[in-house]
Amino acid sequence: DQALEGVVVAGAGGHIEYVNPAYERISGFAREDLVGAHLTEQWSQRSADTEMALTPEQLESGEPWVGRLRGESRGGKRYEAEVTLAPVHDDSDELVSWVWVEIDITRLLDLEGQLRHVQKMEAIGTLAGGIAHESPDRLQPFIDGVGVGVGGVTGATSGEPPAITR
Repeated sequence: DQALEGVVVAGAGGHIEYVNPAYERISGFAREDLVGAHLTEQWSQRSADTEMALTPEQLESGEPWVGRLRGESRGGKRYEAEVTLAPVHDDSDELVSWVWVEIDITRLLDLEGQLRHVQKMEAIGTLAGGIAHESPDRLQPFIDGVGVGVGGVTGATSGEPPAITR
């Protein structure tokens, strides 16, 4: 009950027997609504964009599944989670139950997106700084020419460098 990860335990047939408080918080489903339901029902209600559907055949195979679940909680909140669905066997290698462990990674993915944005802005700033550093040398003749047209040139015939006046 103290785990931060959502935990669901189901019997060998896939019917949910236990749900911890973290899973209730992540999924938005109350324990009372989940206990007795089948894992495939819970999966299909919450996994709109998942790479793989959880089917009875998957459960019958006894193979673990690890992947990302993208969906909505019961309250309509979009989220993404890393999910491990693992079989539990007894000493005689009989399947006795399933454990579903779910970690909400929505906030982590949001932070990764923000970091990528900051890195892009930093790269653009570096590029702009490099261009600004080189531009005055290349643009100086144009800037000087514009100044000549505005105020005129003095000292052009005296042998001194021309002075621009306004």
